[in-house]
Amino acid sequence: MPPIFPSKIEGDRPIALVGLPGVGKSALGALLAEQLEWEIRDTDVLLELRLGCRIFDYVASRGWSAFRREESRLLGEVVGVHRCVLATGGGVVEKEENRRLLGERTRVVWLRAGGEALLARLQGNGNDRPLLQKEPDRSLRELALRRNPLYAGLAEWVVETDRGSFRSLVQQIITHFGL
Repeated sequence: MPPIFPSKIEGDRPIALVGLPGVGKSALGALLAEQLEWEIRDTDVLLELRLGCRIFDYVASRGWSAFRREESRLLGEVVGVHRCVLATGGGVVEKEENRRLLGERTRVVWLRAGGEALLARLQGNGNDRPLLQKEPDRSLRELALRRNPLYAGLAEWVVETDRGSFRSLVQQIITHFGL
């Protein structure tokens, strides 16, 4: 039975945004954090600062396994920050330990958009996304097949980011979680 008066910690538990590249995790996350007056922690930005280079370059020189280890290490540090919005990298869900951390310590919102909207948002930006270097349409379909079941199994709520403005979507998230 839930407590009569929810704890402040529960209300302050981080909101983690997950989804495919181009779905709007960074942009929507920044707006959500601003509206809530919470911190924003964009894991891709933090990783690039920590690694001292772009993710694209790190993956090219060290490989995906090394990158995913760094990503997991960083995630372990940021999931404990209350009153925080986490804009995660699209592939963070591929490791079981990351899914466990997100599921136990955050409120997960799966941001989704149709393939055409994703491709339009990524156009001209694919050079920074290692998995989208060749045939971005096909690559996105393959990522969706692999990751969508993982997002679905983790998400407390799903938001379609190609339906409405990001500002209206932020209000929906705030209302949904009663913040």
